[in-house]
Amino acid sequence: MDPQSTLPVAIRLTNVKKHFKDRDVEALDGIDLEVAQGEFLSLIGPSGSGKSTLLELMGDIGDEGGPSDGEILIEEKTPQELRQARGYGIVFQDSTLFPWYRVFENCLLPFRIAKTKLRKEGQVKRIESLLEMVGLDRKFWSYYPKELSGGMNQRVLIAQALAGNPRLLVADEPTTALDVTIQAQIIELLGRLRQQLGMAILLITHNLGIVGDVADQVAVMYAGQIVETAPARELLQRPLHPYTRALMNSVPGLDADADRLTAIPGAVPRLGAFPPGCRFAPRCPIAKAECSEKIPELLEVEPGRFVRCPFWKNE
Repeated sequence: MDPQSTLPVAIRLTNVKKHFKDRDVEALDGIDLEVAQGEFLSLIGPSGSGKSTLLELMGDIGDEGGPSDGEILIEEKTPQELRQARGYGIVFQDSTLFPWYRVFENCLLPFRIAKTKLRKEGQVKRIESLLEMVGLDRKFWSYYPKELSGGMNQRVLIAQALAGNPRLLVADEPTTALDVTIQAQIIELLGRLRQQLGMAILLITHNLGIVGDVADQVAVMYAGQIVETAPARELLQRPLHPYTRALMNSVPGLDADADRLTAIPGAVPRLGAFPPGCRFAPRCPIAKAECSEKIPELLEVEPGRFVRCPFWKNE
């Protein structure tokens, strides 16, 4: 969250850890994040970095599947309070609509599940408003999911997640399997909905290229840890952590004239097989011997910028 922000916090994660006892695997190690009300934060990281585990914890908050340690608060509500009223909506990466229900019926399902007190006519008006808001023409409202394109399905899933009028929307890889043009449309849609509804958005993705125009803040994950957080524009213009720099260098620009992409050597370490010390050290071009001895802290190196690397100034 912007350190200058005076807005209430939509979601706060404090030292969140997750250890899977059955596999003796540490998936998350001390995650600290804040998203202010109305803010758009994008959580970036490669496959296997722990992004989806973090999302699952938010879905299971207060249950046995929750964090091993630390705290997750949404609008300052405790897990017990969130059992009563969850002020957030989630679009999961593998979300699918029920194929035997039409679009409109799919969007009404959250009301049935939550046993809302909102009258039937109020539910219908809410869904009509949301489907119009996500840009889905009325002629599609009576379609079955199989009759829709991937982009249209994603719009319906977003409308469904917003049915309960959440103040926080969590979206996990909402543009996966969509072509580049549709990806841009979905991200632009999320940005517009944030403005119209005044809600906070936590976007979980592996694609840095899709967040530049809409995100306020970016947090970068690697091997179960946050390695850098910063205002989006600052991070994209001047990444500080060696992993973030390498990630940016691996994304070709529109004017790039190169035969090959700049790849990051090595691979993301497997859960349960993290190297000692800095988890990026084996792949880092500026690593020193001491990097393998101690896990670096996430420190504020500039106002509003946090980096987990003591040698971030070394280009």
